[in-house]
Amino acid sequence: MSDFDEDLNNPSNKLPRKLGDKVQKVITLYHPRTCREKGLFWASGLLLVTYLVIATVLSFWWDIKPDMFDTDRNALVIDLRNLLEQR
Repeated sequence: MSDFDEDLNNPSNKLPRKLGDKVQKVITLYHPRTCREKGLFWASGLLLVTYLVIATVLSFWWDIKPDMFDTDRNALVIDLRNLLEQR
């Protein structure tokens, strides 16, 4: 048995293979031939679902608040740099 065959039989390698199969299945959904075969309503539904997923992910991402900017500390750092440069 070759190393390649042993890798295929390893249970830890089944997850990436299953994930790869699912990714391949999703990719085929967006192929123009699939959209033509399924019809206009199906393609419109796929477009709507895609938009909703992207909008939901972006809304969660844009909802994350950035760290607060401490203006007093930043002004102090700039003043100290200017003081050191003058010497």
